[in-house]
Amino acid sequence: MCLERKILWILFVTVVSNFGYAVIAPFLPIEYLKKGISDSVMGFIFAVYSAAVVLWSPYVSSSLIYMASKRTIIGVSMFLMGVCFALFGLTDKITNNNILIACVFANRFFQGMCSATMQTTCYAIATNEFPKKKSLIIGLVEAMTGVGLILGPVAGSLLYSSLGFQNCFYVLGGFIIVMSVCFVIFYPGEEGR
Repeated sequence: MCLERKILWILFVTVVSNFGYAVIAPFLPIEYLKKGISDSVMGFIFAVYSAAVVLWSPYVSSSLIYMASKRTIIGVSMFLMGVCFALFGLTDKITNNNILIACVFANRFFQGMCSATMQTTCYAIATNEFPKKKSLIIGLVEAMTGVGLILGPVAGSLLYSSLGFQNCFYVLGGFIIVMSVCFVIFYPGEEGR
């Protein structure tokens, strides 16, 4: 039972991680075009998240054995991702486009670092704690990557249309923060270092 709960949690974390990338897709370009931010800059806003994943993942994978428990790593990363989402809502108040772009780039880069930390740790759990089911679990993790990328834009458009720009991010951030606390409390078994 404990192993199944671990699997469910790492699949959930993978959904959240990829959800974070895609949730802004339906409405951020519309909002930023109104502010005079070009399509090319929008492309970089999306790309900086992935760039952070590419740059940060090798560091996380090589450092996992020296870090705190996997529960703590994922919990803290998810919590910080939630904080980033809540802070993203505040960017709506920035009137200078150069400052806005710099803040959004920094925020998305940090979100990407959190995502890389969460996903790399999930892969480590899948391969190290489930050696006999490793192929199955990695396949499920990959499937949940797709689920997160599907749910992100759907949830983003629903939240944006019903709550507006700022509240959409506050709700998303709050949800992810609450889920990070639930993860730390309910993830079964503390792994060693």
